[in-house]
Amino acid sequence: MTAPAPTIRRATVDDLPPLRRLWTGAGLDAAAAEKRVGEFQLVLDPTGVIVACAAITKQGREGRILSIAFLTPAAHTAYAAALWDRTMNLVRNHAFVRLWTAESHLWVQNRGFEPAEETVLKKLPTEWQEAGKIWTFIKLRDESADAVVLEREFDLLRQSRDQDYASFQGAVRKAKMLAWILAIGFGIICGWLVIKAALVMPMMKK
Repeated sequence: MTAPAPTIRRATVDDLPPLRRLWTGAGLDAAAAEKRVGEFQLVLDPTGVIVACAAITKQGREGRILSIAFLTPAAHTAYAAALWDRTMNLVRNHAFVRLWTAESHLWVQNRGFEPAEETVLKKLPTEWQEAGKIWTFIKLRDESADAVVLEREFDLLRQSRDQDYASFQGAVRKAKMLAWILAIGFGIICGWLVIKAALVMPMMKK
């Protein structure tokens, strides 16, 4: 018989009471984690108990995993893969260039994280830089390839803008031409009425 699938979702403020207990039990700074509650992904077992969590935060196109906690070793065994799959879905949706972590938790081990050399650490957002942290990362996308894609998108946008401007200019020219035609037509009608009035007035005096 297949075991019921866990529920995996984003945390809300309603989850804070059980999350505080989970964070504290895992030795995390619950007060700091609480400020980022909306960044946490939760795993709930079939009975609705929160058995695992991890925060995924971002700066620009850089992603970071932090504040990992599992209720028990058995919960890690049962739900680690499900939480990782959820994390990777979020990472792909955000199109991160790199995924960073300074965590040493078992959950991030053997996931493809590499030690960050000095040249790579220059890419680490300044908001995350803290003394004493050992950073690892996964490279997710080729930045140079992204630059080419962005340049192509910019060219397409520029071409679309130029086409829209040309269409607008054409519409303006047509509107001006129509205005001239109407003005000439109005002038002709006014001239005809003046001439007609000039011819009719002498006849009325007789």
